Amino acid sequence: MAIYFEDQMFVISTVNLDKYQMIDLYWDVYATGEKCGVDILEYYGFVYCSPRLSRKLSLKFDEDWINLFSV
Repeated sequence: MAIYFEDQMFVISTVNLDKYQMIDLYWDVYATGEKCGVDILEYYGFVYCSPRLSRKLSLKFDEDWINLFSV
């Protein structure tokens, strides 16, 4: 999963779609961003931009994560 933050990009490669929860995504983004030299804000949110779909999906809750992969 590619994460774009402002004008920087890094990749989260440990996403387990069966067991992943939003809190896992937040921790992974923060930790991986720090390793890559990307200063992540304390509070941030996610929007999923699918290469197959023209719409953007907001990711705020675990249910959003589950719905994302059922699309």
